[in-house]
Amino acid sequence: MDVGLKHPLTMTICNVRHALLPAFLGLGLWMVSTGDPLLGQQPQTTTPVTWLTNFQQLVTLKAEDANSNHYAARVTGVITYASVLTKRIFLQEGDLGIQVTMSGSNRGLQAGQRVEVTGPVEPGRPYPTVAHATAKILGTEPLPAATNASPHELATGAYPYRMVRTRGVVRDITLNEELLVLLLSYEGASFEVWVSPVAMQIPRQWIDAEIEVTGMAFQVFNARGKVTLFDVSASSLDQVKILKLGPGTLFGRPLQSISEAAKQVQDWGPRYRFSGVVTYFRPGLIYLQDGEGVMLSIPLQLLPMPTGIVGLDHEPQTTLEPGERIEVIGVRHNWYSMVPTTVYSEYRRLGRSPLPTAQPVSARDLQVGRFPGRIVSLEGQLLNQRGWGNAAGYHQLLTLRAGEEVVQATWTSETSATWKLKPDSYVRVTGVHESEGGVVKGRPTFQLLMRSPADVVAIATPPFWTRPQFWKPGLAGLGVAILALAWIGVQRRQMLRLRASEERLEERVAERTSELQVSEQRTRLIVDTALDAVVTMDAAGNISGWNAQAESIFGWTREEVLGKSLSKMIIPSQYREAHERGLRRFLETGQGPVLNRRIELSALRRSGREFPAELTVNALRSGDTHIFSAFIRDITDRKHAEDEMLKALEREKELNQLKSNFVALVSHEFRTPLEVILTSSDILDRYLDRLTPERRATCLSTIRGSVKRMSGMMEDVLLLGRVEAGKLEFKPEPLDLRVFCERIVEEIQAVTTNRCPIDVHCKGALDQARGDETLLRHMLTNLLSNGVKYSNAGSAVRLSLERLGDQLAIIVADQGRGIPQVDHARLFQSFQRGSNVSDTPGTGLGLLLVQKCVDVHGGKISFESEEGKGTTFRVMLPLFALTSVAPSARPV
Repeated sequence: MDVGLKHPLTMTICNVRHALLPAFLGLGLWMVSTGDPLLGQQPQTTTPVTWLTNFQQLVTLKAEDANSNHYAARVTGVITYASVLTKRIFLQEGDLGIQVTMSGSNRGLQAGQRVEVTGPVEPGRPYPTVAHATAKILGTEPLPAATNASPHELATGAYPYRMVRTRGVVRDITLNEELLVLLLSYEGASFEVWVSPVAMQIPRQWIDAEIEVTGMAFQVFNARGKVTLFDVSASSLDQVKILKLGPGTLFGRPLQSISEAAKQVQDWGPRYRFSGVVTYFRPGLIYLQDGEGVMLSIPLQLLPMPTGIVGLDHEPQTTLEPGERIEVIGVRHNWYSMVPTTVYSEYRRLGRSPLPTAQPVSARDLQVGRFPGRIVSLEGQLLNQRGWGNAAGYHQLLTLRAGEEVVQATWTSETSATWKLKPDSYVRVTGVHESEGGVVKGRPTFQLLMRSPADVVAIATPPFWTRPQFWKPGLAGLGVAILALAWIGVQRRQMLRLRASEERLEERVAERTSELQVSEQRTRLIVDTALDAVVTMDAAGNISGWNAQAESIFGWTREEVLGKSLSKMIIPSQYREAHERGLRRFLETGQGPVLNRRIELSALRRSGREFPAELTVNALRSGDTHIFSAFIRDITDRKHAEDEMLKALEREKELNQLKSNFVALVSHEFRTPLEVILTSSDILDRYLDRLTPERRATCLSTIRGSVKRMSGMMEDVLLLGRVEAGKLEFKPEPLDLRVFCERIVEEIQAVTTNRCPIDVHCKGALDQARGDETLLRHMLTNLLSNGVKYSNAGSAVRLSLERLGDQLAIIVADQGRGIPQVDHARLFQSFQRGSNVSDTPGTGLGLLLVQKCVDVHGGKISFESEEGKGTTFRVMLPLFALTSVAPSARPV
């Protein structure tokens, strides 16, 4: 919303909006086809009515369906605001809000009540509405949580009919017995805040105060779905929070000069007070000037003050005349004008002062932005004049030619004016120079704002030699003659100089020939002793230069490579086509992406072995062709050192991460059992003689349980240490898997006090397996313990074992909380746990150790999980492929 240029919401418009909008939206008669007693209507047609029972169905209903009289709504929600001016209430459920028009008065309904409303559905914007509704109060509850929203978001249509929290600076206040209305501005957006009901005095200390308000967002949408205006409605003064108090008065603040006010911070908050003489006025726009500077002021459109409304004592904001001296308060903001600007301004009259003298200017002065906002006068030839009238008044436009430029001057008034001026006559126009920051062809846009018909005065026609159409051709002819004479003189001098130059040139050619021979010898010495391979190539791609270092690096002698194709000698076969294609593109377009850049690539030795090289290529034009020089360095050793450094860095990062995770484990998981042990031992120490035997046994049992928990965590850490160090031993031996699994299940149910039943299903002959009992026990214990730990009490955990040839298929499935999708990728990493298990103790090592145990047996593990629907782990182990292998113990 444009600050200061568009009117804010007035109370009269809002009252009409709240009262009549539902009526316009519901012009058609709604005929109910059911005899639902909640609607209080009898069936009128045989068309069936579809009932909408939640907000989502209502807000997604198409406009044509809402207008078909085939839909009704019975929904529940919390009242966020009950209008004191209309019969409407607003409901919110979750993150959706709707408006409801009651069939009768909405008295007795208030914010915070949960109600069930029933009524027909009618079209609305942005959502259909419930009209002619009845409401049943179901109880009370807190208002929905407010969403933080800026006024700019609300102006785009965000969060309709929802509780929001926003902020702004108070610019105007009105009050009656039922409603407090605040006019707020925030970074260019203007809007109103309605608070009802209110029993208070007008809060004058709120003027220019920064406030935060929590209330229901109400927006009016046009047919294109754009917001034309919005407000925030609150049901209590408690929903208004003062963040920073204002001065408490309008003009009771320090007086500054215009130049001082122009330097103030532009933060959309405080209004600054300054004074000056009015040089131009039209509704919505004031130019002022004092002895130090000029200021453009955009007045604030105040809230209306109908009968019965109490407001602030504003100064009359009526029409001003040039020459009036006024005081202004306004917010500093550079608008479109090149003149310092204030917005949300108010003014009061002080008297009259002489107007500043007009500054004579040229069209060039105006084009480059000189004298913006000042009274200037300009002489020119009248090209056109026209006038028109509209609701804003009468407008006059004069078009002048000043020199070679075209200038426009405008005058706006309530009455028309006619100047008796002839086309092509000469006039002097006086007015305020309005210069805008936008540029056309590199220049600011501008015009002259005339203040009265007297600002246009006819003047005498200037002598012909002063007019551009006469003196410009004369100057052009004189210039041509001068240039011709100058050219003849220059040519004569050039001939004399040319003769002397020829003699000196012959001497210089002899000198340069000798210098070039010396330079060529020196260059060849430098190239042959360079540490890099220096290779030159002609435009056909053949080698024309090859220094000693190139012989050392590539293994070819100079005689062997001269005249041969560069790509076949030192470029690997997979890159040759690209090299030749790039050469052709450079010769055609003059562009080469690798020229004059240091790049890394693979090169080819005489032995056929590739090696990393660093290359810089330069192109030199020689007559009609090109010569290319390349500097090549063998970076094999450097690459090897870089790879070793990167590997060391990665190992260091992994070690640091393990250290950090281990510290976090100790500080979090060890602290709880230690505190339990300390608490129980302290109870035994202090009250041993007063504790019952049962209480003593409980304390000792608690201590033992905590010690076992810490011992289990330490066992996981030590086991992980053996795995990482490569010291974990693999000792396969014969196993009866059915008996083995039943024993593990009994142990887990005993430890977890039968928290969850574990169903065991075995299929096939399982008594001929061969595996490491210790590692298998650790694997199954972890999987089953996790299933029990993360399932609700009483929820079954399923363990299935099936022989599939040489493989054993193990499935552990639970119906617990599941694993979030974002955690799947890192589940088998050390010290990593699901993001939804923070309330359940654990080390984050169990699944990592399970995977290690599976890897030792040469098996595979996978899982499927959905948050809230349980997890299924599948393990495949070749336990029956080991039956013919002799027992062994080997580190892994």
